[in-house]
Amino acid sequence: MAITWTLLSTMEGRLGFCCFKEELRRSSAPLDNVQEELTSLNQQESDVLLDFVARLSPQWLAGFFDGEGCVGVYANTSYTKLDVNISQKNPGILAIISLKFPAKVSYSKKDDTYHIAWSGRNAIPVLEFIKDYVIVKKRQVELALEFTSLIIGKGYCPSNEQLERREEIGIELKRLKGKSAEL
Repeated sequence: MAITWTLLSTMEGRLGFCCFKEELRRSSAPLDNVQEELTSLNQQESDVLLDFVARLSPQWLAGFFDGEGCVGVYANTSYTKLDVNISQKNPGILAIISLKFPAKVSYSKKDDTYHIAWSGRNAIPVLEFIKDYVIVKKRQVELALEFTSLIIGKGYCPSNEQLERREEIGIELKRLKGKSAEL
């Protein structure tokens, strides 16, 4: 199903942005073709969209992340993984964020919410962008950046100290979110 980009004029005379038809909102299709859909925009639509992306300030995104974002470390038997995501009922802003910080936007029918997520080292650009401006989740962002510094690359075997620190970071993140501190 194609994404439909539509420019809307708000009552204040500013331009608003909505990027989905109602049937897409009800689907579970990921929005991994946002870049592809941009080629179908006319010049005016493209200019407005680029203006939205350019105005995406670190202060605004940090505040948005404080309210709608999440940092988590998840462990299984073979690895520990960092995930950074933002959830929102309105997919338009997530699509705009994904243009500045590439990521897949997906939809969850379970909670009727859209999500944008970055894993591991892919989270570094967005975390660096907001780190100086987050308030509520500042410590979580700092821990996530520390965690990414412990990710060397595929095929690399981390030291016991690095593995222990990753686990400590995961436990601290769970504590900060008020969850059980076991990994």
